[in-house]
Parts: sequence; C-alpha cells; structure tokens
Amino acid sequence: MAVFGFSFGGGGAIGSGRDTSFDWARDFFGDVVGYRVGDGPFQVNGVDFTIRRDGEVTSLRTPSQTVNVTVNPTSERYYDVSGETANEAIGNSTITCGNTKSAGCTDYSITRTTGRISPRTEKRGRSFVAIATAASTVTVDVDITLPNWIGYEVASARERAIWDSFISTLRKHEQGHAERAVSGARRLAANLPSSALATARSERMALSAAVYRLRSRILEATSIALSNISMAQRQYDVETNYGRNQP
Repeated sequence: MAVFGFSFGGGGAIGSGRDTSFDWARDFFGDVVGYRVGDGPFQVNGVDFTIRRDGEVTSLRTPSQTVNVTVNPTSERYYDVSGETANEAIGNSTITCGNTKSAGCTDYSITRTTGRISPRTEKRGRSFVAIATAASTVTVDVDITLPNWIGYEVASARERAIWDSFISTLRKHEQGHAERAVSGARRLAANLPSSALATARSERMALSAAVYRLRSRILEATSIALSNISMAQRQYDVETNYGRNQP
C-alpha cells in the first residue's frame, strides 16, 4: 500500500487542462513575424524552436536544461506486533496506510522545485518574440513501514521461517511501490518544460505571455505525471492483490 505526498517550489498551484491562451500565436508567427507553420528550427536568444503543423510553438531542450532528479535513500521504519505464533503475528500486522488498513505502507514524497523564471525578448519586424526559461529539479523521498514481531527471537526455527517469508514478500511489495514512485518522478522530470515562447506587438505582452505559458505548462506536466503515478500504484495493488500474489 502506498501513500502519496507532493510538494513544489516556485509558487503557484497544481493545475491541469489544455492551455488555450496562446492560440493566436499561429497568426502572429505566420503573418507578423514571418514564420510559417511547419517551418523551423529557428533560434531566439540561443534557444532553438520549431512551429509544428498544428500551430504549436515548440522549444527544443538543450542538454544544459535537463532536469536533475535526486532520489534520497529509502528508509525503513517498524511497528511492533505480538503473537504466540508467526501466523498470529502476521494476523496482527495491521497499520493505517492512507485510508486503508494494511500490513505494510510506503510513504513517498515527490518535490518539484522550479527556480526563477527568466524572460527575454527579441524584436522581429513589428512584433516581439519572448522566451521564458527556468530550471527545475525533482526530489524523491520514500519511507517504508513494516511490522516487527517482538516474539521472533524466542520463536522456533519453523516459526521464524514462516515470518521471514512473510516479511520478505511484504518488503518486496512495498519496494515495488517505491520503484513506481521513482520511475514516475523520472518521467515527470523528462517531461517538464524548461522554456516557452510567445509573441505580441508589445514587449510587455510578449514577456507576460511567455512567463504565463511556461508556468502553466510546468503545472500541467506536474499534474499529469502525479496522476499517472497514482494510477500506476493502484494498478500495482490490483495486479498483486495488495501483495498477496506478489511475484
């Protein structure tokens, strides 16, 4: 069972949905700036971009803009359970994990931090092309909670073997949750935009639009990634019957 927590830096809130505020970019790029849909790549202030056939302006991330992912060491915590036998102790192995009772629990936190957004402009004809850039980092923290049978030391070898098998399977299941959290965080980092373009007849409007577009896309990418992680965790529990059929 997994419990999720998310935090983010750089201001704003988690959001989703398509950004429709920049549909006019096609007209500006096509008619004012002189770029045509499907052309490219072009370069503004050292950042390459293209205009796709659907009219979307796409910036191309450079290696220096790769989002770094920090995965902190997974920690294990324990709660005590009693029982005359291993099976009795297993039956008593229950904690609250989120809104569910479970023998084990994986708490994971994914932190996306985005630095200050830096916008720049370049004059093109009668319009201004603005590009907003920002560096982001993603950090993952995972805590796994498992039961500790307080009668283990005085139990027979047979009872210990039963408990050891149970704990090994439970730990493997919780580590599966941890792996899915880390994998999802890496996909989040891979999909986080580091730049956005906009154009307008005034420099101020172009700058504001580029900043808004980058912030919106970062939040949208974050929301989608976190939703996918939660879905993967639920599917994993269903596939393994919450660890009972752990391969």
